[in-house]
Amino acid sequence: RDRLRQHGTSIRFYARLAKVLGHCTGSAATAALEELFHYAAAEVRIASLEPLARRLGADAWDILDQALRDSSAGVRARAVRILGARGNREIIENTPRLLAAITRAHIDPDPEVRSRTAVALARTGLPGRDRFLLVLESDEDARVAGIARRAREELERPRGPRSVSQS
Repeated sequence: RDRLRQHGTSIRFYARLAKVLGHCTGSAATAALEELFHYAAAEVRIASLEPLARRLGADAWDILDQALRDSSAGVRARAVRILGARGNREIIENTPRLLAAITRAHIDPDPEVRSRTAVALARTGLPGRDRFLLVLESDEDARVAGIARRAREELERPRGPRSVSQS
């Protein structure tokens, strides 16, 4: 972390660095992303979280748990977004940890975190997700309630049979 506290280096630089490191291979890039995730500025933590979680796969839970407890609502919202991201099967399939994360996020004091929770719930197969969506539909914030309602409606919409192309 001390290496990141160089005088004259902007927060924006470190946020961009996190995005670049997300495209690099090797353990040094992972170590640098972990270091950036602990940076004081929330913008840098937000930028490093997604590439770091992608690299760690199923081992990302410790970082996600830290992010869900972060003082910055932006960091917490990004963590919830990762929970519901398509392609994060290793994360979504850990039902006990996902349930604990959603339980925390759906009552977060920040409306952005709660609205992202509704979207994440719609994208996961989490048992009991309807219960969480019902709570979010009654949210005091109209935006959160609307997003939760649309998420539940999307889940209830009948899915037509998939067309199968014939060879």
